[in-house]
Amino acid sequence: MQVERLVVGSLATNCYLVFDEKSKKGIIIDPGGDGPYILECIERFGIDPVAIILTHGHLDHTVEAGFIQKAKKVPVYVGAGDLELVRNPGWMKSFMDVEEVPEVKDLRPVKEGDTVTFGDVSLKVLETPGHSPGSISLYGEGHFFSGDLVFRRSIGRTDLPGGDETVLFNSIRNKVLTLPGDTLIHPGHDEPTTVEEERKKNPFLRHFVIS
Repeated sequence: MQVERLVVGSLATNCYLVFDEKSKKGIIIDPGGDGPYILECIERFGIDPVAIILTHGHLDHTVEAGFIQKAKKVPVYVGAGDLELVRNPGWMKSFMDVEEVPEVKDLRPVKEGDTVTFGDVSLKVLETPGHSPGSISLYGEGHFFSGDLVFRRSIGRTDLPGGDETVLFNSIRNKVLTLPGDTLIHPGHDEPTTVEEERKKNPFLRHFVIS
């Protein structure tokens, strides 16, 4: 499995191109801006995308989903709790100073335990709410795509509509800190990290006890 990180949009969102090196089948995670650049990179790496995956419904992770979908004719997947956020960005358009958002036409919900398969690669869907009600993460082959759940030395904000700090901490405790320490975390913003680094150095997580 190969992972390419593209930093896109006005909020420096990490968009990931994840693909099977042999078949070149792949997925696009969180196309949050700069749609033409994302398409250019898909062509540069020779990727044959099978789906767009949204870790959550906030516009800085979804704004170019409809644009990419129209070009590549692939479905868009998001956690069920965030379907309406993608269908109707509402308050997020003014928050990001965006007037028009390309429509996502083939939008499908995913849930805990679903798998996303491309070539010989499979990633498992984990429900990780807290930053938003329908936030999901993807895990497999030693990689964890966390969206805005956890970052290098930080955690996702919970002050936006639908955020819940207690739920977010439960998601981190049960779905992140239980993973092997060398698991590579690919966050929605900022640099990659590992589970062990965050166990030891993330100031928000120091007092967690994993049973």
